[in-house]
Parts: sequence; structure tokens; C-alpha cells
Amino acid sequence: MPIEGEIRRDRDIQLGNKYIKLIWLACSSCGKYRWVRLADAEKPNFTGLCHQCLLRARNGKGHLSPNWKGGVKRGGGYIWIFLTPDSPFYAMANRHSYVKRPRLIMAQHLGRCLKPEEEIHHSNEVKTDDVYENLTLFPNKASHISHHRRNEILAGRERRRNSSGQFINGGS
Repeated sequence: MPIEGEIRRDRDIQLGNKYIKLIWLACSSCGKYRWVRLADAEKPNFTGLCHQCLLRARNGKGHLSPNWKGGVKRGGGYIWIFLTPDSPFYAMANRHSYVKRPRLIMAQHLGRCLKPEEEIHHSNEVKTDDVYENLTLFPNKASHISHHRRNEILAGRERRRNSSGQFINGGS
């Protein structure tokens, strides 16, 4: 059994690369011994924690995650906002505690949470333009879709249909 602080080459303990120097260290949290690359142990941000303790310490959630970007992310063309459980609009958040920004803006303006069936429409069709004046609330998906179809007909760009009368995706 190696002594704490002992340095060996990888080829001596047969872990892989024969040119890397390793040092035998104990985790500063759980005390479990393991081989650590000497170059990593000499870095100023080296915590001394084993992988499991490091994950447990940062928990990987919220501001403790290395991927945290201030609670704002993009997905599906929308901007999503992170909500904490003490937020009055937390009921609208998905299982990861994020809500689409246009829904949050409309809810804040109305002073209540939106129902799941209520939909937000962007008047200028730009999903990231979330100023309140650009947003319209529809009571359900059907009324939102009929609004779009009405505008297509008025603009003279009927959607294409296949031989059985079904709409063809993406066609205008």
C-alpha cells in the first residue's frame, strides 16, 4: 500500500499512460485514498475532493452548477427563465424550474399564473421579442392556430395540402 504523498509514474502502477506522474492522496472530505495526476494536484483550484464528494458538494443544481448562466437559457427558439420555488409564478415552471419568458412576462402583467392551456402569441412572429406590447394571450391552442390560419388566408398564402386533404408541414 502506498504512503500518502508518494509519487509514482503511471507505468509503475499500470493505470494507462506510462509518462504521467501520479500522487497518492486522500479525499479531504471522505478520506478515501486514490491516485491523482500530479499536475492536477498542483493547480491552484485543486480541491482535494474525490469525484463523488465534488459532485455532492456542488450538487449540480442552480448557481452551484458549472454550466450555470444566470438562470437564462435558450431552447426551441425561446428564452427560458429559471424560477425559484418561492416565486409566485413557480407553478408555471417545468420540472427543471424553467418557464418560457413570454409566459412569465404575460403572467407578471396579469398578476396571476397562466393556465397550461393558455398560449402566448408574438405579433411580429419573433419568438425572442418579448416586450409586452408584442404579446397576445389566447385561451387555448385552437384559437391561436385559427388566428394564424386567418392571417394566412388574408395574406393570400394558403397552406398546401396533399391528395387526401391533409396539410403539408412547412409549406406555404
